[in-house]
Amino acid sequence: MKLHEMIDQYLAASPEITGTQRSTLLRMRGEDIGKRTVPLTPKHIIDHMKWRNQNVEPATAAHDVIYLRGMLEYAGIGLGIEGVSTAPIDEAMPILKRQRLIGTSNTRTRIPSPEEHAAILARLNGINAEVVAFQYESGRRISESCRLQWGDLDAEKRTILVRDLKHPRIKSGYNKRAALPDPAFDIIQRQQRLTTAPDERIFKAEKKTVEAAYRRAVRACGFSDLHLHDSRAAIVTRLLDAGYTEPQVMLVTLHDTTRMVRSRYNRLKADDFPRRAA
Repeated sequence: MKLHEMIDQYLAASPEITGTQRSTLLRMRGEDIGKRTVPLTPKHIIDHMKWRNQNVEPATAAHDVIYLRGMLEYAGIGLGIEGVSTAPIDEAMPILKRQRLIGTSNTRTRIPSPEEHAAILARLNGINAEVVAFQYESGRRISESCRLQWGDLDAEKRTILVRDLKHPRIKSGYNKRAALPDPAFDIIQRQQRLTTAPDERIFKAEKKTVEAAYRRAVRACGFSDLHLHDSRAAIVTRLLDAGYTEPQVMLVTLHDTTRMVRSRYNRLKADDFPRRAA
């Protein structure tokens, strides 16, 4: 069996696999590694990763190893393919790390200032402006915002159920209730509800459309280094600066641990260290 045939079987048996994982495996099936006979060897893995690193950063290339490992773990029992294991990846890992063929992404520290956010909003209109404003005030991922439903809003408590949160192991059905900061709640309140159906979306917008509009506005303002997702860091930073505790911030962001809030969104610098009065 060729690897591309295994990929086809795996994806056919796993309709829940979507997004980056599916697109990565579909790409790999058409590359040289997809023509290899299963079981793979460590050399197959290393050669593929050397080739990938000619075009992408090690952090991006690492996705190939992650998703390939997941498929190989499943293939033995799930697909009934004998002789398949993650051993080739395990054996290749020391070389992949030593030669820096895989890595982790650099943590972004750029966040939009209130002035930059206002300038970007001025370049937008309609639903795109409303969603971007909500992103800045709520800390939601754009895909989450576009899925929010009227039936999941608790207006009295100012909370909302966020469905299908991103999770490294749970692919769907991971739902949690989030607190809405007052400005985010106000933005929801001014959206027009057209029906009484509980599954009516609050924001009648599509993820890709909002992202494209945001990129155009950012370029027009000359803020080419800003991403829409940076708004998530912006609300966390503002809440921490306002004196909210990390567990309280997590009620908004829905991070599972304080580690992410503490390590990724802490904007303290060395010169912020408190000094005793002379």
